[in-house]
Amino acid sequence: MTNTQPAQQIEWISLDRITVVNPRSRNRRVFKEIVDNIAEIGLKRPITVTRRAHADGACYDLVCGQGRLEAYRELGQA
Repeated sequence: MTNTQPAQQIEWISLDRITVVNPRSRNRRVFKEIVDNIAEIGLKRPITVTRRAHADGACYDLVCGQGRLEAYRELGQA
């Protein structure tokens, strides 16, 4: 049996290239915990996206990690 799924890879991409397609509301206290945790120890689990073509180059739709994405933005990361 052949695996037809493309291999996953980890790469740094600009946060402004990521679109949250299905946004969720988050408890403010829980969000603060995510921000504090990432500020203290860094991002331990990558934000998962899928690439899509765009006239300005590659853009990405968020698959998993909205809280981490928003925390990174809150921390002023690009």
